[in-house]
Amino acid sequence: MPLKTPFTRNRIIHVLPALVLALSAAACAAANAPSDAPLADDGVEGLWMHQERTGYRETMTLTIHGYDVRGEGTYRMEGGVEGTTTILGSWRYGKLALSIIRDTGIRERWTGRLTRGRLRGEMVWETPPQHQHRRFGFDRAGAVPRLR
Repeated sequence: MPLKTPFTRNRIIHVLPALVLALSAAACAAANAPSDAPLADDGVEGLWMHQERTGYRETMTLTIHGYDVRGEGTYRMEGGVEGTTTILGSWRYGKLALSIIRDTGIRERWTGRLTRGRLRGEMVWETPPQHQHRRFGFDRAGAVPRLR
């Protein structure tokens, strides 16, 4: 015959403080986490590619360390010139800002957001004579490329 424990006011008095303490600790932990902290599954990390009909292609592999973004990549120009890139940037409040430095010294600055699995934003070529702004996006490598 199982023992029945009466649910008394005395039992509630002993259990209630522990329950309140556990709920308070969980609420404080959630409140102290920065709201703009990047999540591991936010989709920014990994291999990205931009490709155009003219033969221009740029790839990059990004990793996130806190708010910092780092990466390496490659590029291929229309005339067959190829090289490597180093990428430094930040990921805050859903906005990605990248500084892309080619092995030739040319600097590019890309800013944008992750939208529907694609990086969409604007590229600025900072090194003359190419100082220009242009809408510029990256797709996941392996996805059907949107040739521009």
